[in-house]
Amino acid sequence: MMDNVKALCRYVCDIHGMYPSDSDSIYAVEQIVEIITTDCAKIKDAGKINSLQDDEKVTYVVDRVTSELETYLKLIRKNVSDSMLRNGWMAYDECSLADVVVFVF
Repeated sequence: MMDNVKALCRYVCDIHGMYPSDSDSIYAVEQIVEIITTDCAKIKDAGKINSLQDDEKVTYVVDRVTSELETYLKLIRKNVSDSMLRNGWMAYDECSLADVVVFVF
């Protein structure tokens, strides 16, 4: 996700009460957003996929998911487990930008 899109998402979430105001919650939300939009996006690597022949695309995606998905899922779980157990949301006590980004991804 491009930075300007993330900024727009932050703005929309903020005006709809889905962006926290305290620094600890902001950090928790932003950490999830960055993990999803930066780290996990590497699995998709659309530029690389688009440059492959059709018969190579499936092999490439399967290899990427097999080799990298577990690492990213562990990273996500490490950062959301406390909040998810406490209140069911990704980063803090309410639905936030982090939940939207995870849903969209």
